Parts: sequence; structure tokens; C-alpha cells
Amino acid sequence: MDTTTRTQRLAEAKAWAGFRSAHFARQTGTLVVVVDADAQGLDPGDGATKWYTICDDHDQLVGHETLAMAKHHASDPLGWCEVCSGADRLY
Repeated sequence: MDTTTRTQRLAEAKAWAGFRSAHFARQTGTLVVVVDADAQGLDPGDGATKWYTICDDHDQLVGHETLAMAKHHASDPLGWCEVCSGADRLY
């Protein structure tokens, strides 16, 4: 059983390479983190993806061209995290 508190998880996320923001999503209770793709070592090879929104609880992520878009997606993990939305159970 994981006894890490929400405060501890937020503190750990702040130490991630390329960290920009983190919060627990109101809809799902999951930890969502926004990071700089280069600093995090995430390179999709398209040259346009500079930022990622990550659902830490489910290891799901989505890439974005702008920080504003990454932060916008952070507020709604149901729209992109397949586990939060239940889409992973459709297959």
C-alpha cells in the first residue's frame, strides 16, 4: 500500500526535469504534470511538440506545441488520458 501523501507527490513532481506545473485533477483525483519535452527527454521527432501533459497515475501523456495548450489539457484528463476516461476498457 502506497502511503505517499498528496503533498509529497506534488513535491516529487516539482523535482521532475522540465517541470512547469502540477495539480490533482478535480474530476479524477489523479496527479497531472506539465513538463518541457526536451528537459524530460521526450522527443517525438516531429519538431513541434515542445510540452507534455502527463497523467502520473496512469503513465499516459499527450504532447503539445505550446505551454498554454499543455496547461489547458492539464485541467481535463478525461479528454486525453485513456485510463481516466475509461477508453482503455473499450478494446
